[in-house]
Amino acid sequence: DADTCIPVGDVEVGVVVRTGVKKPNVDSPADVREAILKADCVLYNEATSGIYIQKMIKELGIANQVNNKTERYPSAAALMERVGAGQGNEIGFGQIPAIRRFSGHGVVVVGPLPQELSNTTTYVAAITSQQASDDVKGFLEFLEMPTAQRILNAAGIV
Repeated sequence: DADTCIPVGDVEVGVVVRTGVKKPNVDSPADVREAILKADCVLYNEATSGIYIQKMIKELGIANQVNNKTERYPSAAALMERVGAGQGNEIGFGQIPAIRRFSGHGVVVVGPLPQELSNTTTYVAAITSQQASDDVKGFLEFLEMPTAQRILNAAGIV
């Protein structure tokens, strides 16, 4: 119910490249398709955002063209480490907060996927027990405050 479930925010899938390389244009599905085809390597994780990217590549009609240059990683950390250590024209995909978490460590957010390709994950916080502590209830109340919203927004959770 409304007292025990608080919307935290939405997280979008975005594009990531190594710091210092030219950012590809990802304003439209055609731009994303072209950026993937031009990349030396296409990188994404094995989690839900990676499952979505695999589906998106198939729907863009380029799966057969990029399968041999695709690498998948078990975690956002492993993915961002690989993007940052790249030496060619790699393009990566991941949830924007994960990319931002590694900003300054060799990776930079290019931007979210265009609206036509967007994939959003909605997060909520909930109390699942009648015996929830006052601290838990206080944390949920904090999540609704403007201060918390600013922190979440800065992390890419909107």
